[in-house]
Amino acid sequence: MKTYKKIMNGVAMVEKLILVLATILIVVLTVGNVLSRKLLHQSWSFTEELVVAVFVLITLMAAALAARDGELVNLSLIPDRLSVKGQKVLLTINTVLSVAFTAVLFKYGLDKVITQLENGKRTFVLNWPEWIFWSFVPIGAACMVLHIIEYFVDYCAKSKKIRRNRKMISAVLFVSFFVFLILGIPIGICLGLSSICAILYSGTSLTIVATNMYSGISKFLLLAIPFFVLSGNIMQKPVFPNV
Repeated sequence: MKTYKKIMNGVAMVEKLILVLATILIVVLTVGNVLSRKLLHQSWSFTEELVVAVFVLITLMAAALAARDGELVNLSLIPDRLSVKGQKVLLTINTVLSVAFTAVLFKYGLDKVITQLENGKRTFVLNWPEWIFWSFVPIGAACMVLHIIEYFVDYCAKSKKIRRNRKMISAVLFVSFFVFLILGIPIGICLGLSSICAILYSGTSLTIVATNMYSGISKFLLLAIPFFVLSGNIMQKPVFPNV
């Protein structure tokens, strides 16, 4: 597993380096073309052809790196409400479908590269072999497959630890709450102290305590509670006490 992670980290480092160099190339070509037209009244005719091809590479490489961290945009309405086991099942289905899609992309992208090699077709402006630019598609698809599988393997390895930690955190939370409650500590403070115990056990920073308290209280709708209590007290008192 450690060797596998080292290999994947190396692949990710190469991808990041390619992304940096490709982004610099696009900026240099675009800005240089603008300055050349404004100052020298000459246009770099090859700019659009090269920038579009490099942008394809950037898009696929960035998607692969996002897949590595599970950061591809998705709708998490249902997964967030499932148990850890349900999320694992759903992730398995998503992984199979995602790998199938990227495998199709890789297969037909590679077929296109082979066709371009056989035809010897070249680009219009740069007169470069077209297979060079088309090779970005299977390369990006292959990186996506690797990272989609990597994320699934990492999630499966972490899910066991997450399941154990959740049970222990819940136990710490409830046990500490009832201990503080028996000691006669006010209920509101019991809730806060037991939450702090659970947070400390999970290894999370205590800075979220103040943040969550403020965000939890600063709700406009909560103003209805004191006004509701006030209206109840007003209605409880007789309008004409002497009658």
